[in-house]
Amino acid sequence: MLDERTLAFGDRKGNRRLDSLTNILSQPRVGMLFLVPGMGETLRLNGTARIVKDAPYADRLTVRGVRPELTIEVSVVELYLHCAKAFKRSALWEPESWPERGEVPTGGQLLRSQGEYAESATELDDYLTKSYRTTMY
Repeated sequence: MLDERTLAFGDRKGNRRLDSLTNILSQPRVGMLFLVPGMGETLRLNGTARIVKDAPYADRLTVRGVRPELTIEVSVVELYLHCAKAFKRSALWEPESWPERGEVPTGGQLLRSQGEYAESATELDDYLTKSYRTTMY
């Protein structure tokens, strides 16, 4: 939080999605949903975003020694608290209600279904696993 109406977060390695950054440049209105595992209530924020290079507060956003080159600032226009009814009905936070791991597609299978990849789903899963280890921050 930069002040009562502004929050900021770093654009991390691996995130740097040009489509997201381009979207902010062409249409800065954003919506964000904040979930806390185990907590039923959610916080929804609507606002406007802007991309900041070399923000003066970027040092505060350093994680594992990596300072973000770009930050996203969001000016809050609306803020809502949503009750927990949907999470209670879905049993989202109850592990015993979760499907078995083999019943849901892997990240590689999802990627493969969304685009034209020469790699197999297994190769994409391996790539994702390595990417999570090496480009998290």
